[in-house]
Amino acid sequence: MERSELLSLSLALAEAAFEGEPLKDALGGLARGFRADEVMLYRDDVTGAMAVVESLRLPPDQLAEYRSAALAHNPRRPVWSRAPFGRAIDFDAVVPPETLAEGPLGAMMRRTGFPSRHTAGIRVAMGPGAEARFSIGRNTGGAFGSGALAAIEAIAPHLAAALRARLLLLGDTTLGGHAARFGDIELLPTPLALTDALPRLRQANAALRAIVARRDGLTLGQTRLCAADPAADRALEAAAIELPLATVLGRPGVRGITVPRTGGGLPYVIQAVALGHGAWLRRGVLFTVADPEARKPSLPTLRAVLGLTAAEAALATELAAGATLAEAASARGVSHETARTQLKSILAKSGCTRQAELARLLARLGQGSQAA
Repeated sequence: MERSELLSLSLALAEAAFEGEPLKDALGGLARGFRADEVMLYRDDVTGAMAVVESLRLPPDQLAEYRSAALAHNPRRPVWSRAPFGRAIDFDAVVPPETLAEGPLGAMMRRTGFPSRHTAGIRVAMGPGAEARFSIGRNTGGAFGSGALAAIEAIAPHLAAALRARLLLLGDTTLGGHAARFGDIELLPTPLALTDALPRLRQANAALRAIVARRDGLTLGQTRLCAADPAADRALEAAAIELPLATVLGRPGVRGITVPRTGGGLPYVIQAVALGHGAWLRRGVLFTVADPEARKPSLPTLRAVLGLTAAEAALATELAAGATLAEAASARGVSHETARTQLKSILAKSGCTRQAELARLLARLGQGSQAA
């Protein structure tokens, strides 16, 4: 996979930690990048039970059949249990694909056409006694090869961070359930801060620290994320104090706050989300910071990461700022047809299939370039 594909996919996985729907898009992007037909993302909890988080192709009824009738007969299962964390596995080199044709597993694969004859994957640690597994599969095209294995290992840290974040946001308890365990936000490109129920500031990731370093309206105190604007600061304080018990009291667990900049310009938009459940001290608040001024990725970033020409990068920055294709063409002094041709090239190089998907990618690239 190309460097631009890896970056795009890791950013999509990070976004998937906070939104359910983009996870399916991320898995689809991974399938295209690896030339795979199936992508599976699942985990084993502290009891050893397999809990699938998402599958690109496998419907729930087939998953249930696999777990009840075929899982115990899968010759790859012992390989997974012995595999070291963080090391990609080429299953074709360990378990000959021909052995899969035997028994209940082979019968299920023949009947459903499930594309797992050739498989590669990786095992990642999720916390005490819990792990996640990521695999790609296909029936034709042979083994995935060393390039795919290296790419799987490259995205593994992003995958682990996104999945841990997603599980904790959903109130999962198999990873300890304590808000302070959410240290993996450091790896995510979205600016984030985490407070516990006291409240105390537990962590602010690199992306947020980069924003705070500008001294343009946001600071980090000992207890929470703070704002220079008094009204916004009171709103942030209220969120840190009130949200840990909001859902218990039947109140919304999400709160939106705008924070003016010291130097003017568009305000920061902050979303505070209640985390955890159970005892009060096991709860916390996650603050996500959106910076509208940072939505434009730089021209060098677009050219280096996506391989765009100068003209394509200029058009992409206009689209990233929210312009329509017609507005972007007018602003750049080119015809609508020229802009349309350039957009088609941008979509092809970025791996996106539609303009809305491209807009999300450009926004994430803008966040990433600002954080760097």
